[in-house]
Amino acid sequence: MTREGLPFDWQKTVWDSLANALKGQSLPHAFLLEGERHIGKTLFTRAFAKLVLCKNRKDNLACGACRSCSMISAGTHPDRLELESGENHVSIKVDDVRLLSTFSQRSSHSGAARIAIIPEAHRMNSSASNALLKTLEEPQDQVYIILTSSEFGRLSATVRSRVQRIKMRSPSLQETTDFLSDELEEEGVLEFLRLSRGKPFIDGPEFSRQELSHYRDFQRCVLDTLFFKKSSYELQKCAFKLKPHSAIDEFFLIASEILKRNFIEQEGDNEKPCVSKEDISNIRSKQNSALEKAEFSENLATFISFVESAQKVMKSSSNPNPQLLLDSLIWRWERLGSSLEKRNIN
Repeated sequence: MTREGLPFDWQKTVWDSLANALKGQSLPHAFLLEGERHIGKTLFTRAFAKLVLCKNRKDNLACGACRSCSMISAGTHPDRLELESGENHVSIKVDDVRLLSTFSQRSSHSGAARIAIIPEAHRMNSSASNALLKTLEEPQDQVYIILTSSEFGRLSATVRSRVQRIKMRSPSLQETTDFLSDELEEEGVLEFLRLSRGKPFIDGPEFSRQELSHYRDFQRCVLDTLFFKKSSYELQKCAFKLKPHSAIDEFFLIASEILKRNFIEQEGDNEKPCVSKEDISNIRSKQNSALEKAEFSENLATFISFVESAQKVMKSSSNPNPQLLLDSLIWRWERLGSSLEKRNIN
């Protein structure tokens, strides 16, 4: 299975429907692919854009060899545009959408279709959404706009009303496992599934074994900071290797797991946790009474509430600073470690 030009198994129904519409010249001018995060929606749109622009389509697939396919693979096709959501992947701004408007109005270089992709379109701020409306309301001949979103409700009502909504299902656990088994050994698949919450991708399709190692190092560093084996500065260095929103999500996962397991005396062996039994035992050993356990748990719950607040801010259109949010959480985590170790940080 390749990641370019072909739909994944869980996407084939949607692919065949759209490919048949393209063949029958009934493809919607603008449509939205809605589905959970990290299931390959953006990869799907890129592959479908290649099919739309391919000169030698066969069996509802792009040929991969014509000049058009070669230019798309090289990222140089003038009739294909993909908007990006800025350096920190936080918001799509009005200038980005104006670029799409200009793109849709100019002539096709190939004399055929033009196609624009807006990944995670819910990241458009209000000005960008308003700018997009004119393009949606005045469609140009053979110009197709594909939006994707994992948070359909955050899109403006007017944008939602002007695009055709298409649901993309998430892969089953077996489909995800089969997909990952082509690239990772069994142990790596299990670890990846935990990190991705059972999804086939983390942080986009370019996720690699090295990045998997970065996640593992960050988890270890988070726990070592709690135990005062590492400083907040060392934790910041580990976090720097991840995207800020990924590090924030990992904080939530680790803290929530500690809070849950801190009260469980007997644990099963079926799960693959990110916090080892040894680490949980170490945490428990530092709580010498029910009162201390309650106090630590209350502090941990408060920390989790700060993480949830940071996650909400990251999803907002207020142009947040992800690094500042992460630095604040790292500082609070070190303070939490001080309460566990009965030490003070001045």
